[in-house]
Amino acid sequence: MRKASALSYGAAFSRATRAVTPAAKTVFVSGTASIGSDGETTNLGDAGAQIEATISNVRAVLKQLDCDDDNVVQAMAYCKTTEIEKLFCEKRRDLNWPFLITVADVCRDNLLFEIEVTAALPG
Repeated sequence: MRKASALSYGAAFSRATRAVTPAAKTVFVSGTASIGSDGETTNLGDAGAQIEATISNVRAVLKQLDCDDDNVVQAMAYCKTTEIEKLFCEKRRDLNWPFLITVADVCRDNLLFEIEVTAALPG
């Protein structure tokens, strides 16, 4: 699945960037959520579906940069409420990403969940 650039729907930010260092190629994926290729929020009001869509969107960005779940070295999850945090903790059991989780505001009023990740490719 190829994700459109945020520029295609009028947002002026980079979805991800890659930095080459002596230790690794590091990929930084910016805050990603349940947003469709048209720039609209998807799965309105459905926290579980937003969580699943967000993880899928992050994985698509990682794949574009030759990364997968095993390359993720840090992930930050933003949950709008403690109920969404509990739901995410149940849903993330299959993810091996090392997470920090916080209850905090998310970039749009109608988004309930967001993730940002850092991944590293050896060499």
